[in-house]
Amino acid sequence: MVVCFVALLCVAGQVGDAAGASEVGEMLHEFAAVYSEAGPGDVAFVVQFDISPPGESWYVSVRADGVADLQQGRHDVPAMTISMSEDTLGRIHRGGMTAFTAGAKASDTDEVPLELKFHAGAEQLVDPKGTMLGFIQHFFMRSRPERILLGEEHSRVVHGAHVIPLYYASGFRSAWYKVRDGQRLNEPGDTNPFPQAFVIISGRGRAKIGDIEVEVRSGESYYIPADSDHVLWPAPGESLEVIWFAWGEGARRASLDARS
Repeated sequence: MVVCFVALLCVAGQVGDAAGASEVGEMLHEFAAVYSEAGPGDVAFVVQFDISPPGESWYVSVRADGVADLQQGRHDVPAMTISMSEDTLGRIHRGGMTAFTAGAKASDTDEVPLELKFHAGAEQLVDPKGTMLGFIQHFFMRSRPERILLGEEHSRVVHGAHVIPLYYASGFRSAWYKVRDGQRLNEPGDTNPFPQAFVIISGRGRAKIGDIEVEVRSGESYYIPADSDHVLWPAPGESLEVIWFAWGEGARRASLDARS
């Protein structure tokens, strides 16, 4: 599934010469090459990468045709800065965790492995939040078609359970959750102003949806009206795996919010 790095650098010459680059630079060059080959964009923007440690800065200029030109240094007016450590970048590069998973947070004050910051350069974009989230989703993928590995080892704990955010689009969010024995996904009062759904793919347990508590098990899906409690926990000695969807106005946020 991994596309050849050398071949793509030859095809996408605009990505630059990775010879002599640091390990951080080599990983970013490969991401940029694969992203350029896919050509997913139709708008131009600049994204800054701050990798500390080791303390390197790079930026990628994405052209309207989707080609990404990666350069070392800092840019004066990026649309967004992405900050992380080399260890986090390496894990994303190896496919052990997605960038969305590294950046998932329950609230804006959470400290996470991958941090985002929007800048004045985003003001030129028609849909700044959507464009930047789309960039994060597609840039940090070396596989074509894009593949996300599911499982606890690829996740982080957010909202009380193991989560892997899946796909974001206008008015849409989705994620995979594993709720282990003793964990509780959400708490009463953790509501959202848009409809959602839980799809139970394995295990059994209980859920509180609105004012109703029900037993849940694999092979079932539950609709969650807007502004409703939606708490989920497994039966003793078991775990639950769930696919979560959200849609409608407000379902896509500026941050990588894994709120479910």
